Amino acid sequence: MSLAPNTGSVEPTAYSAHASRLLARGERIDKRAFDACRLPIIVREERFGSASVAGAADGCPQNLEKGIMAGASTGPDSKSLAAVMYTDAYGTCIQCTVQGLLGPPFPDQPAAGRLNVRVEAPFAEHLSGGAASSNYRSFQYMVTSGSTDLPQRQLEGYISTVLDGCFDLSQLSIYEGEACWVLNVNVLLLSFDGGLRAGSLHAALAALHKLHLPRTRLPNGDIIEGRQVQLSCMPVACTFGFLAGAQVRLVTDTTAIEERVADGLITVVVSEMEALVSVHHTGRCPLLTQALTAATQQWMATSGALRKALYG
Repeated sequence: MSLAPNTGSVEPTAYSAHASRLLARGERIDKRAFDACRLPIIVREERFGSASVAGAADGCPQNLEKGIMAGASTGPDSKSLAAVMYTDAYGTCIQCTVQGLLGPPFPDQPAAGRLNVRVEAPFAEHLSGGAASSNYRSFQYMVTSGSTDLPQRQLEGYISTVLDGCFDLSQLSIYEGEACWVLNVNVLLLSFDGGLRAGSLHAALAALHKLHLPRTRLPNGDIIEGRQVQLSCMPVACTFGFLAGAQVRLVTDTTAIEERVADGLITVVVSEMEALVSVHHTGRCPLLTQALTAATQQWMATSGALRKALYG
């Protein structure tokens, strides 16, 4: 159960026991079937236009607020190339914006651009701990559901790892070894009830899907024409909870309380070609081959509806 901001974490033991009893009877608190996935609603705003962009004299990425998006966007965030809101009928609300900068490529990847992922959770205050950290346990619970630690930085790493396999950074190159696009993907967690890895990843993928890089002007006067970048595949993710026993049972697209009582969690990412892109396991129970196989096969067979909702 996701709580409102700044309320702390109040989950009576009886509620966990109630959720466990329902799952044992083959029922769920939100009345979904065990194999039902919550379909997202994507509200998309893409922003681009023709404008001059100057790079920084020191070679560092330059904010495009005074360049690319000047006069090209009427929205409050003139730096964004794209913005999406990822929601569903169960209270999930995750925002993702993509900002564009100009900068030098990494020395070991001269023909590639750069992509950074940042995750923020406004309800999680004083994450450093201590007496003032009234929300620290609440944040830990909502993100990890009591399984393993997953601070925001580790969630950023998860999203970045999946993007490495489906977003070709060479699309962001301008001049090899000299200039490239630097994309900052900012994920803002506003409200969610379980499935945080999948939801955050989906928000980032939706924002990057068919992203348009606008026409730019480099400091030397060279004009770089605008272009559209694409994902190399259209991955979708789902978190499965598994209940160990004589026969392993899977709970599809887990809520927070289900993640708390499950013996283990498996987040599976598959492409439209039914290829396995990523698997991430957490929980008190070791990863069971039976559970992994069942989750992967089920998600490959049923992920089409979510992919259509995410990518259109």
